[in-house]
Amino acid sequence: MILAAILRNYKCYKGINIIPFGNDSLDYLNIIIGNNGVGKSAILEGLDTLFNDAQWIVNNEIRGKKEDVSVGAVMLIEKNRAAEKLDAREKQILAKVSDFFWNVEDANPTLRQYAKFFDLRNSFLDRKDDYYLIVVGREFEHKDLLFLTFTSLLRSSLDIEPKPENYTLSKLLYKVLSFYTYIYIPVETSISDFVKLQNQSFQTLMDTSVKNNIAKELNKGRITRGGGKRKHSLLELINELLEQYVKDVESDIQSVNSGYSYKPAPRQYSKLTANHVVDTIVAAYYSKRSFKKDGKEIQFLSSGEKRLILVDIISAFVKKRNASHELIIAVDEPENSLHISKCYDQFQHIEDLALNYNHQLFITTHWYGSLPCVSKGSLIHIDQHGNPDVTNLYNYYEKRGDLPEDVYLKGFFDLSSSLLYAFRSAKTHWLLVEGYEDKKYLEYHLQNKNVRIIPLGGCSNVRKVYEYLHVPLTDKDFKYATKKIVCLIDTDALCTVLGISSGGKDDILKIRRLHEQDDGEITLLEVDNPTRKETEIEDVLDPKQFFDSLEEAINEYGEDEDKEAFATFTFDESAKNSRIKGDNSILKVNKLTRNAREDKQRVISFVDTHKEEIANKYTAKSYAGTGLSWVAKLNDLLK
Repeated sequence: MILAAILRNYKCYKGINIIPFGNDSLDYLNIIIGNNGVGKSAILEGLDTLFNDAQWIVNNEIRGKKEDVSVGAVMLIEKNRAAEKLDAREKQILAKVSDFFWNVEDANPTLRQYAKFFDLRNSFLDRKDDYYLIVVGREFEHKDLLFLTFTSLLRSSLDIEPKPENYTLSKLLYKVLSFYTYIYIPVETSISDFVKLQNQSFQTLMDTSVKNNIAKELNKGRITRGGGKRKHSLLELINELLEQYVKDVESDIQSVNSGYSYKPAPRQYSKLTANHVVDTIVAAYYSKRSFKKDGKEIQFLSSGEKRLILVDIISAFVKKRNASHELIIAVDEPENSLHISKCYDQFQHIEDLALNYNHQLFITTHWYGSLPCVSKGSLIHIDQHGNPDVTNLYNYYEKRGDLPEDVYLKGFFDLSSSLLYAFRSAKTHWLLVEGYEDKKYLEYHLQNKNVRIIPLGGCSNVRKVYEYLHVPLTDKDFKYATKKIVCLIDTDALCTVLGISSGGKDDILKIRRLHEQDDGEITLLEVDNPTRKETEIEDVLDPKQFFDSLEEAINEYGEDEDKEAFATFTFDESAKNSRIKGDNSILKVNKLTRNAREDKQRVISFVDTHKEEIANKYTAKSYAGTGLSWVAKLNDLLK
């Protein structure tokens, strides 16, 4: 995983610049925002130069000093995965290199411009036992990969015999980079060219078994000659035929002058290999096929349609891919040329690729509507001077962060506008909820394909979007009354009352909050109702099913202390709901020898930190059709 990019005198970046992609968490989704010209695309281009030796873009102000131009990355590499691909000597060297970066001090004057590296490194020290940490870089005038400013200091500190030369270190770093496949798609990329099957970037997304299988067939011994038992491969016969042809041609021309010949170039292998033939076969075969959508050639589609196709194609191959290389995808402005109504779906698609398939994605964007609703990832804001500010996106708008106010406001404006436009052309009702766990539980229980559920990343986000949508959707001239939008939130201390209506019986837009009454009945109250008892969706599910899911999650993800604490309890058969806190809990004490209060608090803490895992267990069970009364009420609201 890439933790940071290092750009020195590259494009608009002067001097040494370190752009972190996270604070202390491994974020697969990295969203880069900022005004035009601040260097968002330069970050992705610099990484393309590092990984793929793409074209250098030297800063205009340092002409004549090309030795001061370089690109690099701070990388965190899982030891177990690297061990499968390195020999003993390579592992020994990489371990020593990693130890250097984990332990090097910032006191050395040559490293004074690397303060951000040291801050980033220190925030990941708890991963030292499981991950290698390295800085890998490429300089403008050198093909070798080394360690940028750290190179001399690192080489002098390596206590390995024999001490590796620069060539050995560079070869190792090339091998490390080969663990990854970096695909960069600039905003000006021709989508028509990208989706051609013979395109190299496109082929990197493919399952490598296609090429491997062709190569295997070419090398397979299957042909016998002259009654012999030995089986020859097709590739062997092709090489023999070509070799004989060359000999015949040489013989003819040597009859004129014996000095003529067709000899292989120095250090060139004279015979065709499977790779030579496979690449030609693939290119020739795929060039005969063109990409179409609904019978239309791609070149006749709109720019926005092509942008949607791009993410669809990437998604299709990423979901199928089971390659030995980790995939890193960088896309400039995936919302480019899209109608605003399509932006939300496009970014949800991208988030799914990063979070559900664990591929690192870098996105530059001017559409801030993704920020309020992205559940995990990092937001990198580049200011007008090229300085990065990194924020964790989890509940970012609940915490506000330190980003400029216009980013905060534009995020909700973009999101609300996108949802409003999309709703006008939608054929289903919409249910706006707080988080992804809410979405999973509601999809499971509603079993209603006529309802689309959209998570917005927190109670205050749902409330703000409701307020943004309230004016246009409550206008008497709005003509889409056959569909409804219902906003559903928990009852908690964070959500204050609204200053506007919660929506009446026949309104297009409504907002309700889950609430458990004292008698255990679950109701959907208007937000301004003064009755208030903290209630979240984990409190109102099928009690036995939730208990079983919690038990499975603790057994799989819990520490020994969690398992021992949970063993203090059995399921309370009298429980009406799935609440754990308070008196009406699904947990019934069965061991009086332990401190039940402390054990219960430990179970509650586990639930708070493993909501996603519990939701996955719960929704993986077969749906029994046992309805929850409040779900029926919610369905009534959506009719």
